[in-house]
Amino acid sequence: MTKSEAVKHDRIRHLILKSLSPGHPEPLDTVVLRRHMATFGYPMTEEDLTSYVAYLEEKALVKVDKRPGDIVMVKITAIGMDALDERINVIGVGQDLE
Repeated sequence: MTKSEAVKHDRIRHLILKSLSPGHPEPLDTVVLRRHMATFGYPMTEEDLTSYVAYLEEKALVKVDKRPGDIVMVKITAIGMDALDERINVIGVGQDLE
C-alpha cells in the first residue's frame, strides 16, 4: 500500500467517526452513513463501508448492531470519541490529515 492510499484510508475512517459523533450515543444506519461519506467526497459501495466499519469495530471505536431486514446500525463508542477528539492516538485513524 502506498503512503497516499494509507492516508486516504485513515481519512475515510476519521470521517466515519466524524459522521457518527453528532448523534452519540444513538446509532446511524449504514445507508445514511454512506450518504454522509458521499457528501464528504468519498462515495463508496456497501461492501467498502462494511470493510471500514469492521476495521473500526475491531479497534473498539464503533459498535455494530445488525437488525432484522438487513438493517445495520453503527454507533461511535467512547473510545471512538476520544480518538476523534485526539485524546488518544489510534494508528490507522485520522493520521496525517493535515
